[in-house]
Amino acid sequence: MIAITRDVSRTIQQAELTHLEPQRIDFVLAGHQHDQYRLLLESLGCEVVKLPADDRYPDCVFIEDTAIVFEDLAVITRPGAESRRGETRVVADALEQYRPLVHIEAPATIDGGDVLVLDERLYVGLSERTNEAAIAQLRFHTRREVIPVRVDGCLHLKTGVTRVSRDTLLINRNCVDETAFTGWSFIDVDPSEPFVEAARERQPGVGVQRAAAEELPFDDRAFDAALAQLVVHFMADPVAGLREMGRVTRKDGVVAACVWDHTGDQGPLSLFWRAARELDPDVVGESQLAGAREGHLGELFRTAGLNEIEESALSVSVEHPGFEEWWEPFTLGVGPAGGYAVGLDAKRQAELRERCRAVLPGPPFRVTALAWAARAFV
Repeated sequence: MIAITRDVSRTIQQAELTHLEPQRIDFVLAGHQHDQYRLLLESLGCEVVKLPADDRYPDCVFIEDTAIVFEDLAVITRPGAESRRGETRVVADALEQYRPLVHIEAPATIDGGDVLVLDERLYVGLSERTNEAAIAQLRFHTRREVIPVRVDGCLHLKTGVTRVSRDTLLINRNCVDETAFTGWSFIDVDPSEPFVEAARERQPGVGVQRAAAEELPFDDRAFDAALAQLVVHFMADPVAGLREMGRVTRKDGVVAACVWDHTGDQGPLSLFWRAARELDPDVVGESQLAGAREGHLGELFRTAGLNEIEESALSVSVEHPGFEEWWEPFTLGVGPAGGYAVGLDAKRQAELRERCRAVLPGPPFRVTALAWAARAFV
């Protein structure tokens, strides 16, 4: 197998950037990391071809975007960013000794990062860089089935979905409509990173870190209190997570948590899960999660070794101006309910939406929910 690579440009700091805030790029470190990448390819048995960088093209190290290579031909792209179109010449010269070449022509634009080859099918992202005209040309040149996929919230299709095994895709459902990939299994990306970035943006004076609840990155006795609001039921090991909360809390400090009453059917998502079960009796929902039934949160606190435990119930009411405002968060794919909703095909999702609409009162309406709470001292 041959892997064609290209050196890092000294102008990489001026590379095209979307969806992310600019950050300083260490050119020396980037070059070292790229060298390690090449060594890894060689260790896997690849013959690595090294093309020189061209400082006129800051993005030239991202060589994937310039060509789409198949067993019988190579398609030279016309990148969506005008600043990158000169990158293709050197790549075409390198490829022509291995494959017959065809070229994407104006007005079409396409980046290789938008093309996901899954067996005999080509999935092509309709993105900021790739248009319908390119999809038509790709279909003509390759004589393969080409399936357009709308891309939102990220640069390329393969930013939002990529293959990780014979029958499994890694996917960010917030960016890509998974219904295009019928018959594939999915692994969902961890949504924590965008949550962390949103928290940092909205609360610039607050230190926000991403970490596992079971291994908090703080010293012993660092805080006066540790709170887990609607978090315990998502911990991989709730007892270990609560024990960690106790570890980072000073002596006589407070550890507190709350979890929606999913088991007692009094949580804010209860109506959603009832509607889902009416359409599919095998739906599991969230009633089995840790702390979701009366008294269980206190049991977890005691098992974690916390003291002077007090349990209570919290009632919360939220007024919604209309159904669409209530329904829209489910379409974002966040949490078990959101994941279930976006995992349905269009027909079944529409049935669930209309079932929920039928059982909710007319706008505006108020939803009242109950959460189980526990407080303890260290």
